[in-house]
Amino acid sequence: STDLNFQRIQEIARKSHRELKENMHLVDEMIALSSQHLTFVTDWNDPKIDPQAMRLYSKKIPAKEAARDFENRVRVHVNPYELRKRIAEDVEKPRYSQMQWSKARDSIVGHLEQKVKEPKQILFFKGAIYECTFNDPNGQFTQSQMALLYELPSRATLDQWGKIKILVAPPGLKEIVYNSRATKEYYIGVGFSEVNVGIAPERTHSVTFDMFGRRKQYGLRHHVVMTVHSAMGDTLNKMITRISIHEKNFTMWDKGQLIVVLSRTKVAKDSVFVGPKKETLDAFRQLMLLKTCWSDHMERVLEVITVNQNDQDSDVSRILNTETYPHLIRDIVLPQCNTGYVYMLVSLRIKDFIYIGTTNCIRSRLKAHNCGYGSTSTEPTYLRPYALFAYICGFGGGRKDLRYHIEKRWKEKRDELIRNGNTNHRSIALSANSIIRGLNENQFGVAPSDLILVCLFE
Repeated sequence: STDLNFQRIQEIARKSHRELKENMHLVDEMIALSSQHLTFVTDWNDPKIDPQAMRLYSKKIPAKEAARDFENRVRVHVNPYELRKRIAEDVEKPRYSQMQWSKARDSIVGHLEQKVKEPKQILFFKGAIYECTFNDPNGQFTQSQMALLYELPSRATLDQWGKIKILVAPPGLKEIVYNSRATKEYYIGVGFSEVNVGIAPERTHSVTFDMFGRRKQYGLRHHVVMTVHSAMGDTLNKMITRISIHEKNFTMWDKGQLIVVLSRTKVAKDSVFVGPKKETLDAFRQLMLLKTCWSDHMERVLEVITVNQNDQDSDVSRILNTETYPHLIRDIVLPQCNTGYVYMLVSLRIKDFIYIGTTNCIRSRLKAHNCGYGSTSTEPTYLRPYALFAYICGFGGGRKDLRYHIEKRWKEKRDELIRNGNTNHRSIALSANSIIRGLNENQFGVAPSDLILVCLFE
């Protein structure tokens, strides 16, 4: 955001539920700033809403309705002589039959709408913005890559399903702002490339238990609607949405969605909210204070993994435990990535047996230990099965020497504690934190704040 008031709105929205509950004046401040600086309109037909402005929704159902509304608004704003459309050809065939494909009934068309990326109808007009829906075999464009229609195709080209010239945006570009005064050469000069796009690959879909369906349509769809989830990380020129307490299609289930919505544009006035202003602000307040079973856990995760400038001087340990995990410990999913770990196992049969090792992949390594192939010391059947008790992550896939160093020091700590009569598994697991905090950054090139100790016990 380049808007200081907008930054303050976002800053307050990101604060934890605990902090907001203890400082309700922050919520009041956020609501007041939102009321003053965000844009509020009463309905979708307001002139402030450009037909191609991006619309965000928390659910897919209103997103589909918005796509249809977009088509209606385009017909109002675009000269009918400069507008073309191409309706898809949908066909059906019984699953267990040698019959030829026939025109799809409305019920089959409805099922296909849920299966395919290509829309039932595409509008073509100069300045229209699309997403590609498939990967070009020649590598000229990829699925979800943005595209701009600069030259209107002829009616004959569309009728014959001829290829259409479009300007494909540079990979990674998430939004195009069309400038009617800009030339084609301008767009090519800033990284766009002119390509031909044809119909998408016609795939057979199982639409009901006894029917197949297919859709023939250009491999494009209008880029005017997104769900909140798909918009994460994007910066939009203008964002339109609707948030309500009462209408189920426009409700949100947690504060995280509100944070995403409030972070898509650079200035507050470009975030437009449709509906009664008071109702929208009431929804803001409710979402700011709403807690789910995961709220405390996710805030704790963010506290642990966020590296701030004062981390080196902070006494806060980077230890993630199960204190805020809302379900049973046995339901915690083990990491699947191969970035490197130092881990601690305990035998579920002989409680005094503790194993410390290092691995690229915890899931496969734990399976190996429980099958008798992990290590000579864990091979005996009377020790198996083993449970993962704690692990250290954050190595980023490199620095095996650092992993071996921490493994060695953790084993030494374990042995030292046991010699001193402390056989408590939790104490042995938590002793790894002192090893991390004492890490020499100059020696290994990794700061202590890069590593996290994850404890899988209460």
